[in-house]
Amino acid sequence: MLAIPSGNIGLIIGIILLSGCLIKLIYDIFTKDLFSTRLNKYTLFADHILLKKVDLETNIFDYVVFGNKYIYVINHLKGNGRLIGNEKDYNWILVKRKENEEIRNTFALKSEEYKKIITLADSDSSFFYNVIVLGNGIKYDNDIYLANPNYKIVDERSFFKLIMSLERNQELPDVLVEEIEKAATNIYKESYRNKLKRKKK
Repeated sequence: MLAIPSGNIGLIIGIILLSGCLIKLIYDIFTKDLFSTRLNKYTLFADHILLKKVDLETNIFDYVVFGNKYIYVINHLKGNGRLIGNEKDYNWILVKRKENEEIRNTFALKSEEYKKIITLADSDSSFFYNVIVLGNGIKYDNDIYLANPNYKIVDERSFFKLIMSLERNQELPDVLVEEIEKAATNIYKESYRNKLKRKKK
């Protein structure tokens, strides 16, 4: 058996710990905005309007995408663990090996703001999808019952499959470009006003 000099044990442990930290740092750098980057590319390719950090004063939505068929209101949840909870809970649980973590249920937390976005767009709720996109570290077994069929919980890869499938719906005519632009303008102006208010506080 190979013997390791006792004086080097601390050095070896330090190298192992440092390597783990470096791997995590590199992972964070390359995954931090990966979904945002992919969403930018997709909306550019599909000729959809994309708004980021939509501020409705009391809460902020991560993204709003204006497709040809629907408008997608998106919150991107990040973390690690298995997601469990109920539709109306304000907090869901990320189950981990050691200590569980609470994570916000944006369906419940931002329900009034979601209604406000629909009002600002001057549209019907059936043309909206309220989507929670789960980061790659979150495992989900599709066991949270959602009463509204236009509410979706998907992982990052499945989100793009979902939006492409919905936008290919041949039975539903495209929304007029003028209406899309008007809805996007109204929501952008409201968000911009609220961002200015935050800066003045």
